[in-house]
Amino acid sequence: MTYAVAGLKTGDKIGKATVVIDIIKKGNPEIRPCTSMKPQYVTIHNTGNRGKGANAKAHNNLIHSLAGKPVRETSHVSWHVAIDEEYIYIHIPFNETAWHCGDGAKGSGNSKSIGLEICMHSDQKSYDQAEENAIALTVHLMRYYNLSAKNVRPHQDWSSKYCPELILRRDGTFAKYRARANAAHQIGVSGKKNSVEKGDANIMQFSSSATKSAVRDELVQFVGKGLIDKSWVDKFDRGEMTNGDYDGLKVIVNQRLATAK
Repeated sequence: MTYAVAGLKTGDKIGKATVVIDIIKKGNPEIRPCTSMKPQYVTIHNTGNRGKGANAKAHNNLIHSLAGKPVRETSHVSWHVAIDEEYIYIHIPFNETAWHCGDGAKGSGNSKSIGLEICMHSDQKSYDQAEENAIALTVHLMRYYNLSAKNVRPHQDWSSKYCPELILRRDGTFAKYRARANAAHQIGVSGKKNSVEKGDANIMQFSSSATKSAVRDELVQFVGKGLIDKSWVDKFDRGEMTNGDYDGLKVIVNQRLATAK
């Protein structure tokens, strides 16, 4: 029988990544607590591991190695998923807790959230693609567990750790990641987004009419290929499209193109 987690099985595609389900064995509660959980949040991390070769497979090997050790040789550290530009490794079932948020056994991060670790190693081919794959998985989990964007959290929310490090340093906030996930989620649900206030700082701005025209042409092409709904071009023409909308559109377009291959 094929093992599935949240409707995913080995070989499935999420974004441009191949899913690999490789659940660690039971026995060491500091790695796999085996405590039941009803997921209410998705927590985003960067691995913090810049070492060469520290990709999703390497983290899968690491957590399996830790799970095989006696408690006296480990500490409370685990996560549900490791993600890079090519693979998504699932190590712990999503209906079980893991030690990834630093807020203890009763903290909502550890006890109510699915932990996604995005790889950031020094010889990585494309961190950007790894993050796009994480967005795609985030959207899948939002749909599967009926979660809203406010339930997508950074590690920092639970224990003040500066994580996901690369996202926070680049964007200065976690809000942009959450907006990208929400935009992709809304596209998949209805092809429409709620209207935004005029003057919103996140509304797309262009330095030239040529750049604006090029972006609009790209959106029209997406519509022509059946990848997005025409309402997005209408929204662009009304001057209501945000940067988060556009980032989310690129995620969903890339996901649909990958699925079509």
